[in-house]
Amino acid sequence: AASKPLVRCTGDADLRGERGNASEVVRPLRSGELAEMLEGPEQDVIAQELVIRGVASSGGAEGMLVCRAADGTVLAAAAAPGRVLVCRSAIAMTDVQDLQSCKVLRKIAVGEALEVLETPSGKSETDEKTEPKTEGQEEVEQKTEDKDKVEEQKSDVAEKADKDTDGKEQVDQKACDAAKADKETEGKVQVEQKAGDAAKADKEDPEVCTRLRLRACRDKLEGWATVQGTQGFAYLEQSSSHYIVAQRTELRPPTGGGAAAGGTAGPRWMEAGDVFEAKGAEEPPAPRMSCQVRAVKDAARGWLSWPCSGQPPLEAYQLPK
Repeated sequence: AASKPLVRCTGDADLRGERGNASEVVRPLRSGELAEMLEGPEQDVIAQELVIRGVASSGGAEGMLVCRAADGTVLAAAAAPGRVLVCRSAIAMTDVQDLQSCKVLRKIAVGEALEVLETPSGKSETDEKTEPKTEGQEEVEQKTEDKDKVEEQKSDVAEKADKDTDGKEQVDQKACDAAKADKETEGKVQVEQKAGDAAKADKEDPEVCTRLRLRACRDKLEGWATVQGTQGFAYLEQSSSHYIVAQRTELRPPTGGGAAAGGTAGPRWMEAGDVFEAKGAEEPPAPRMSCQVRAVKDAARGWLSWPCSGQPPLEAYQLPK
């Protein structure tokens, strides 16, 4: 068989099992390594996938995250409102909610992302169970019932007055009793209303801070932190730029290249549940070129891929005569 043209790698590049930049890496080809050109180079058919530029919250690696695969599979999606918070002013993460008995686990740095695990009521962020009645709601219901009873008593007295004129004195006495009961009940309602208002004011007291149970995206540490301080100052704010990875996916280098562009020998992967901070809008991938090669060193066979706008990671090579 006719010998294939030789090429030499101009930089480290990932040799992949299939055409394109999304398949598993067979092994990295090193700068200066020789290979036979088997097919190509030629431009790839652009897949209808969506990628987004940003930074992994764990490790801080920058790159292009595929949020939707070419077949429509969702690999990462924007975090639900309130799911991820970002630190705007340094604050401590503690082991328990109570500030009087807690121990500091570590400091949360400005810009750090955290996932909400539990609210002060003990409910998880995704808990959708019906809220129980509060003490204030029970008080209001009790006051309503007392007032209804008074109205019923007054109605009974009036009805008896119309039907039994001979017992006028008795009816008048009952009416007085009902009026007295009405007055006492109204006084009780006012006292209870004041108590309810005081309780509500206590809950809304600016001296009471809001704390949530959180998981740090950087190192997965879990603990409690103050979201809003005593004077309404926000230490943590809701994020609208973070994505949650749904399925294991590759974090491609920022330029869309292989190992040479990323500065590493192999690919970087993000696992389900990892958090990614977007630095731009979702966008389709740039056009790419591919070629199939076979390494001279060990006959490893695979595909090399690079952006059409960039330089190929290989060059023609001739054996010295």
